[in-house]
Amino acid sequence: MPHKIPALLAALATAALAAAGRWAVGSVDHAPEAVDLIRSLIDSALYLLSTTATVGGTTIALMLTIIGVARKADYDFEMALHRQIMLIAVLSAAGLALSVILLLGMSVPHDRFERVSPRFYEMVYEVLYAGMSRVVMLAVGTVTLLTLTIRQLIIAITPGEDMTDAKHDADEDGPD
Repeated sequence: MPHKIPALLAALATAALAAAGRWAVGSVDHAPEAVDLIRSLIDSALYLLSTTATVGGTTIALMLTIIGVARKADYDFEMALHRQIMLIAVLSAAGLALSVILLLGMSVPHDRFERVSPRFYEMVYEVLYAGMSRVVMLAVGTVTLLTLTIRQLIIAITPGEDMTDAKHDADEDGPD
């Protein structure tokens, strides 16, 4: 459980930052303003979402590698480590899927719709911003949990006395 707390705190800090950014923009009252916001959001979000999609795929591959290391090591890993690996894989897959869905949504030429209500553009902006914020929250939380899991794995399989202080710190954090 303690490894999940830093990951949750990191994701919540990211959510607060996203909320502050949304608050700074203020309300979106007119369709032309919403279209301009969508354009500016898409310009930056395409790179960000492409990166988070790549991070998700890479993290899933890393989890497969960690499972291989855990199986080959002469160490009996606790079930909590396996649950952490599964959680990281699930969070990475969710971030990857959400990134791809949002990239698909951003590829639609939103400013070319002629028969939609002006409110449509405001909703598109809100959905894209909220989705992008959630992808970043997932990425930050997953990377934090991944770092703590790898640290726990390294401490467990490193021979010798060099990791005594780190092992003591990890034991205080707990296995989960």
